[in-house]
Amino acid sequence: MEVRLKDLKIFQKLIGYEFKNLNLLEEALTHSSYPNEHKDWPYKSNERLEMLGDSVLELAATDELFRKFPKFAEGDLTAARSAMVNNKTLSKIAEKLNIADWIFVSRGEAKSSEKPRNAMAVRALEAIIGAIYMDAGHDIAKKFVQERVLRQLMNYMALLGGGSYRDAKSYLQEKMQSEKGITSTYRTLKETGPENEKVFVVGVYADSELLGMGSGSSKKEAEQCAAKHALDQLSAKKEAMR
Repeated sequence: MEVRLKDLKIFQKLIGYEFKNLNLLEEALTHSSYPNEHKDWPYKSNERLEMLGDSVLELAATDELFRKFPKFAEGDLTAARSAMVNNKTLSKIAEKLNIADWIFVSRGEAKSSEKPRNAMAVRALEAIIGAIYMDAGHDIAKKFVQERVLRQLMNYMALLGGGSYRDAKSYLQEKMQSEKGITSTYRTLKETGPENEKVFVVGVYADSELLGMGSGSSKKEAEQCAAKHALDQLSAKKEAMR
């Protein structure tokens, strides 16, 4: 226990926040596989804290965008937030903080390939944000997100300025609503692979019409790929009609 507490002091310096209640930090770093392998482990998995941290992160990102870009419409704010706090950008922050090396995880999960490890690290990052919220309240958690997460993503300003914040899913949604007055929907068509290396196949539909399909290591990633495929298909149809 003393060795673990000493290590956690190092980790707290790394993330720039010192916990009053270290139990919250240990829970935030506990992957669901660890208590199953260590029956005497006193903490549950970090899933509840992850859900809380995800909400705190979204609110902080929305607040930042709302203040900095007063001319953005609601759709632009939503798309920009999606580009800022998706798994790809959050994995950069998790990697910068070496979070993957600090997670309490089973021996089997520890041998996972890079993608599952990145996903674990992102979930732990969100759980840490949730833990800070529980430890010190909203204002401190928001400050942590702004200083240690959002401001670390310096390139997001360039993304916003260039308009490429419009991710495929958001762009397809806008296109369907403006051109056909309908909302695109996503369905998981297939899941393959072991639990720690799942591959999801998702289809995107306009009513009952299949517009495109995509695959990825998470449903979010598969949905983005399906939306991009749909946009490519719609563009090809438009070209063919000329």
